[in-house]
Amino acid sequence: MLEQLRTAYGKRFLKKAILRPKKIDTLSFDAIRKCVVVIDEAALNVGKVHDTVKILEAANSAMNIHFVSYAKKPNDNTTLPIEQLETMYRNDLNWYFRPRQMSIGVCDLLIDLTTAPVLPLQLLTALSNATLKVGVDQPWNREVLNLMIQSKDPVEIDRITEQLVKYINMIKKGKNAA
Repeated sequence: MLEQLRTAYGKRFLKKAILRPKKIDTLSFDAIRKCVVVIDEAALNVGKVHDTVKILEAANSAMNIHFVSYAKKPNDNTTLPIEQLETMYRNDLNWYFRPRQMSIGVCDLLIDLTTAPVLPLQLLTALSNATLKVGVDQPWNREVLNLMIQSKDPVEIDRITEQLVKYINMIKKGKNAA
């Protein structure tokens, strides 16, 4: 019962966060200094994460890349040997599942690659002050993201990242990305 109350309150807080006015700006990849990739534990895979890092570094070698994930407790997926991966656990959240330490700080680009609605990651994405929020088109993140890409297989994070980089560059250059 208490868990349901916490979840309901967290979802209510998320709805309020979604209604906040958003600043929307397009950036070229050359201007991005910090990129945060929000990913759930179902999509975590060492090879795909390293491929995603290579794609983003090819677009801008000066960019700092951080991955943020959530798990109730440590497991094989969340303890992967990825130095850029920061995993939030249950004790890192407040009463209504909002992350206590919004340690991602100021970032230019937030990429949401979640494959399922995870309340702490949804709150992190909604409350982020990122200039540009992009990701996979899912029912739970449509109201938060500025640019969405449709994917038949949302677990293919490296291919999705490639497409996001391509379309962000096309938009900045003034080409018709639609």
